[in-house]
Amino acid sequence: MNSPKGLRLATLLLATGVLASCVGSTGTPADLPPNPPGCEGLVQEYREHPGLAVDVRPEPRGYVIGPNRGYENRRVEIKLTVDEFGNPIPGTVQVSGARSASDEKSLQEETLKWRFAPARVGECRVPAVFEYTISGRQVTISSSL
Repeated sequence: MNSPKGLRLATLLLATGVLASCVGSTGTPADLPPNPPGCEGLVQEYREHPGLAVDVRPEPRGYVIGPNRGYENRRVEIKLTVDEFGNPIPGTVQVSGARSASDEKSLQEETLKWRFAPARVGECRVPAVFEYTISGRQVTISSSL
């Protein structure tokens, strides 16, 4: 990773790794109390349609990283679905704007390590979409509203 491209990827991976290390817990069901009775149907509906509106968005557990050097003229957008326990759902991670397929794969792998406070509809924890944009000048976080 001595090339400029390798250094930029290392910087981006380090930054995403910082987010992963800050978020802490594994987000397993044991970390959270059970959903209240009657949430099963709502959870199933959001599993099938994670882009539906939520009352509380999924939020990273920990600090959000800042802009990344080497990406001043590039936007990297990461979109994924977070399950009702705060875990990224494998197969839902989409990365656009990466410099190469290997950069994209590395970012997808790192993203699967992130943990979240899950989205909520009323008192029910539900799956929801989380979007994260990294550029050389700003970071934007959003999720289904």
